[in-house]
Amino acid sequence: MLTNILWSGIEYYSLENCTIDAQPKSIMIHSTILGFYRDKIYRVDYDLQLDALWNTYSCRVHSQFGNKDQTIDLIKKENKWFLNGNYYPEFDACLDVDLPLTPLTNSLPINRLLLDQHKEQEIDVIYINLMEDKITSLKQKYTRLSKDT
Repeated sequence: MLTNILWSGIEYYSLENCTIDAQPKSIMIHSTILGFYRDKIYRVDYDLQLDALWNTYSCRVHSQFGNKDQTIDLIKKENKWFLNGNYYPEFDACLDVDLPLTPLTNSLPINRLLLDQHKEQEIDVIYINLMEDKITSLKQKYTRLSKDT
């Protein structure tokens, strides 16, 4: 099933068009974000490959911010993360990727964890902050507040 989503970002002043192609054994996500931040226009294209249980195994991000152009390739092989071909052991505990420019990446652990109401879980994510040019491992906590929240 193909789902197309369009939303605008407030903090980074942006417009994002995202498609989610959910198949029986995999989920493919492609998105383009256009925005304006710190007096510069930016564009981010990202692709995520997930299994049917919302486990991430590939993330590719191509971004242009002002005059800077970069590509980030994250691939998970045998529970090890490789960033642009290099193994990063500090990412071994990470199951998800988070891009703060988009709310979409927060849906990855929400769909994967399937928490019961009033339950919470702390997870490790690979945090890709393009505006600060940093990629780090980060702990996040998700709490199911109600049936829909």
